[in-house]
Amino acid sequence: MKIYKKKANSSIRRRMVRYLLYVSLLPLIGLTIISIILQVRTTSSVSTSSMQTEVTLAFSDMNGRFEDAQELCRQIENNALLQRLMRSDYPNAPRKYASELEGNMELASMVLSDDAFSGVYLIGNNGIICKSDSGSLISDSFQDTAWYRKALSSLTANWYSVHNGSYVVRTANDKIITCCYPFRDTHSGENTGVIVVDISAAKLHNL
Repeated sequence: MKIYKKKANSSIRRRMVRYLLYVSLLPLIGLTIISIILQVRTTSSVSTSSMQTEVTLAFSDMNGRFEDAQELCRQIENNALLQRLMRSDYPNAPRKYASELEGNMELASMVLSDDAFSGVYLIGNNGIICKSDSGSLISDSFQDTAWYRKALSSLTANWYSVHNGSYVVRTANDKIITCCYPFRDTHSGENTGVIVVDISAAKLHNL
């Protein structure tokens, strides 16, 4: 009988110990779970906030680059040298070639510090074609192309989303975003040509 009582008491004590351990550990387990949940939520919130910030900055950078392109077009339009070249007549090839070289150097100096602009071109109704890079022209005349006619009749910039290759020079099918801007003669007020700004989609992505 004594042995039975000892075993019974021992069993009860073990159950009591287990119960007390369970009761004492339950709040700790609960607090641990709550802490983990809060940590996950905080981390998720920080990650989401960080992602939203990065996306906002990326869009801001891209929008800023597009505004830079239009500002560059306005600077080209108001450039006295380029106005003169676009206003002149070219009765022979040597004179036209010399004027284009002059225009090429002027454009190159205006975009030298901007890597996102893969090329800037000035095309006139008078036949002159100036470019900021050394790329080979696709054509000797662009006046009959749809994008040229549309820009020439516009009051502001026409944007063309990502496409393969430049509209003006030969490229290796690079992904390009293009801005076509009407060039207005400051004397007559008439559009006498088109400014084309090619923006490299790859370089824009890496900004």
